[in-house]
Amino acid sequence: MNLFTTNNPSFPAGLRVLAVDHDTYDLYTIHHICNQLHYQVTTCSTTSQATHFLSRQHFDIIVIETHIPQQDTYGFVQQVTSHLKIPVIMMSLDNRTCSVMDSISNGACSYWAKPLDENLFKNMWQHVVRQHLVQKESEAKGLKKLGREHLVQKESEAKGLKKRGRDDEVHVSKQPLAKKARFSWTDDLHQKFVSVVNHLGIKNAKPKKVLKIMDCPGLELQHVASHLQKYKMYLDGGIKNSKMNQKNNETQAQDQCHDNWTEIDETEVFFSLTDFSPDLNDDIHNNNYAVSAESIDSPSTSLPQLGQYSMTPPDQCDDSDIFFNLTDLFPNLNDELHNGIW
Repeated sequence: MNLFTTNNPSFPAGLRVLAVDHDTYDLYTIHHICNQLHYQVTTCSTTSQATHFLSRQHFDIIVIETHIPQQDTYGFVQQVTSHLKIPVIMMSLDNRTCSVMDSISNGACSYWAKPLDENLFKNMWQHVVRQHLVQKESEAKGLKKLGREHLVQKESEAKGLKKRGRDDEVHVSKQPLAKKARFSWTDDLHQKFVSVVNHLGIKNAKPKKVLKIMDCPGLELQHVASHLQKYKMYLDGGIKNSKMNQKNNETQAQDQCHDNWTEIDETEVFFSLTDFSPDLNDDIHNNNYAVSAESIDSPSTSLPQLGQYSMTPPDQCDDSDIFFNLTDLFPNLNDELHNGIW
């Protein structure tokens, strides 16, 4: 409302007044005084007419007779003050306290007793200013309350998000962790590992170098590091009866068997047989005979029964003859030699 601001130094001139009274003389008096004070006044005799004017234009203040025949003036005052927020002054010839209390309790900001005095109109602008200040304060309180509610809502949302985050963390923490697949060192992979370590040298064998040279899919640095550490402990005698010990023993046994087989000759095979049968060498050399293939009647003949077979003089046979003649005595000898049993 710009009517009484600092931009309008002529205030309260131009105050917009609506007068409602069934007494035409009182209406004339109100109109005359308002004109002298440079107020803009509109007059009517019924509340229905007043409602019509209010729907078409804005008024700063309303002056209405308390007792208008067949009119609900109190209801009209309640509606105007509650919905339109316009200050209302009620007036009457009835000066009883109960009449004044009824007017104030129904929303009137003041009560005038007739006959009307000009000074009452001179100061009526104060009710307009008061109403404006009250309305402004109410709006400020409403905004402040709305701000607090908004702040509380934001805090509540933040707490809800924080609690939901904690619940999610608890839910995640309760989920079992996925177990990593354990890496399995096969015999071939272990042999390759040992070959790389022997190539580099145990002192120069580092996990990164070993991993790079092996170049095996799925093999990671931690696998090589762990296996290398166990292998070094094995070499230092720190691991006994382990899988690695078993693998290394098998590897060494295979290598030794292969080396021995590639280097063995027939004579060594024969003399190894003397370890199996200590009397074989004495029987052959002391009795001056060798086993002849033609003299063997049965492949199941055992060594203690050698004396019953015909023998060849030692000057007529060599070691190879003895070796090949033994195959007649032991039919499975060749297979057993190739399989590394002997």
